Amino acid sequence: MNSQSQHQPSISSRKKGLHIYVEILNFDDELEQEEKRTHNIRKSLAFLNGLFSSIQRFAVGRYPDAVIEKVTGSRLHLYIEDKRNQGVGHCILVMLNIAVYAYGALKTANENSAIALSQPMNIRIGANYGEFRVFSLEEEETSIGYAANFACKLLSVTQVSTIAIAKDDYQALNVGARRLFAMTVSPRIKKYTDDGSGVYYAAGLHLLFANMDALNAAFDDDSRRQVLESFSRHSSRQILMESANSLSDLDRLSENRPVKISGSAIFADIRGFTLLFEPDDSNLNVLVGQIAHTLQKMRAIVDKSGKHIQIQGDKEVGVFAGAYAGKVVSVGEAVRSGMNILDFFAGEKFSVGIGMASGPIYVAKVGIRNNTDVVIFGRTVSLGDWLQETRAEEGDLVITDQMHNELLKEPYLKFLANQFKPIDYGLYWKTDVGLTEYTQRFQNNKNNEAIAKKEYPGAYRSFVSDGL
Repeated sequence: MNSQSQHQPSISSRKKGLHIYVEILNFDDELEQEEKRTHNIRKSLAFLNGLFSSIQRFAVGRYPDAVIEKVTGSRLHLYIEDKRNQGVGHCILVMLNIAVYAYGALKTANENSAIALSQPMNIRIGANYGEFRVFSLEEEETSIGYAANFACKLLSVTQVSTIAIAKDDYQALNVGARRLFAMTVSPRIKKYTDDGSGVYYAAGLHLLFANMDALNAAFDDDSRRQVLESFSRHSSRQILMESANSLSDLDRLSENRPVKISGSAIFADIRGFTLLFEPDDSNLNVLVGQIAHTLQKMRAIVDKSGKHIQIQGDKEVGVFAGAYAGKVVSVGEAVRSGMNILDFFAGEKFSVGIGMASGPIYVAKVGIRNNTDVVIFGRTVSLGDWLQETRAEEGDLVITDQMHNELLKEPYLKFLANQFKPIDYGLYWKTDVGLTEYTQRFQNNKNNEAIAKKEYPGAYRSFVSDGL
């Protein structure tokens, strides 16, 4: 769709600080229910904007070193830059204050009938301190480094209404705060911990909220008033939901005019680079440069037949349009784009894990800063991201059974469907075949069919169809 970017990534100098990921759970399910009931997503988006903007107002207003990086769906990423070298202890206490405020803001919203959605929203938080760099691609900023990646991993393993921090960060807490945390083990983060133990520390956010004095934190009546003001400001906006017929319709996206498309979402996550960071971050700049180049390449591949949406740390996120003239061409295009990404990583130091799902996708601009982030929501989005996170090993492309069935419906896409093997009893389908290998297999299959029919003229080109 778009030509490959020629812009070189802009990489910042080395920074130090604490990365915080705040995720609102249940939001995608609520979005689907809200859309079915009212045919728009005004209340759901107003809720998300109200919550995130109130957290932003508190964090940036109270702590000048707080930076709101971006919103990625129902997840807010911010960090506390340790500009004055006050150390991990100071940053952790700032983070706990933000966590208490975020929990209090969500609690206030859930208990207010004018704001609350049909089901209570939940929250979880992951955080980690360390060095990182910020780079920009096409004016889209993201931060890369062990701390940023590990904070996101901690978020993915922790429970509902819980905050997770690394073992070293726990040691920096004062005695009163330590008593609120418990040691936890997850096999999913063993390779990210120094001793391979998979140990991290977690605390219920309700415990932090109930013991604010021990954290030197507060959420008082004035805080509640400010939260309600933030929600009121966003709920008063007139937001209308429209259906998009093609990806070009996304170019008219605005804060007041989100769109719904029928298509496929792709999540391509770089694998293996976190473990390449030296403990002293001496190779940080080199690795970040390589990662930026890799993300830039993935973005260009997606843009050839789909549309890049966002970089989420070390992850490329994009969408592909819905069916045309009753054909599910977009599913084939989406799958081949994923295979093309697999091909690219065959010559790279890193690997990739890709998850894809198809169905309704909600695209919106979330404006909580001076500018806005384009984000995608919905169960289709959640499923694609979940497949990338939990089912795609290094070098894998995983799709849903629905996508696989749609490939089988079209005669010229059946051979593409045959490159996948079932996992989880056929709920999902996996392949490690890149586009180059698939192309060769496709041509060989056509030649074999021609030989069997005694029609082989000795040239591939006569038998290469649009299914390629």
